[in-house]
Amino acid sequence: MLIFTLAMGFILASCENVRAAKRDNLSPEYSYSLELNGTVIGFFMYAFNVGSENEIIERRIGGKSGNGLITKLPGKVKFREITLKKSLSGNLDQEKWKQLVGKEMTAKTKKNGVISLVDKSLHEVARWNLKNTWPKKFVRNSTTGSSSKMMFESITLESEAIERVK
Repeated sequence: MLIFTLAMGFILASCENVRAAKRDNLSPEYSYSLELNGTVIGFFMYAFNVGSENEIIERRIGGKSGNGLITKLPGKVKFREITLKKSLSGNLDQEKWKQLVGKEMTAKTKKNGVISLVDKSLHEVARWNLKNTWPKKFVRNSTTGSSSKMMFESITLESEAIERVK
């Protein structure tokens, strides 16, 4: 396993758009990379809620007695919070970023980024651009030290815009 992990680290270092990243969360087929301000900061097994939704505007048409037809129209676009989940690693960058946001919200704490779905050969399958993203929540699951279960950590991100570009 150690040799495999080291080999994957070497492959990553030589891939385009991957600078000094360590892929410690391999899934059999696909995984997600998170790039912030041009630097890949992690690979994740799961990505939840990558997308947007519209608020609903309801309008009543006709019917003076209150029994008219109600139509629904798309309203303001809301971008969903994204949750990324991976096995526990020794990298503290994401947790430090979350702590910084807790102290102050500045242009430095909001970052532009990319979430990429990559296959096991690190070929990009899908790509979402993120605008002014910041961490809302950082969680490690709680298990006892004697547990044989895998430890996970997750980060929940808020973005001002999410656009699928591939």
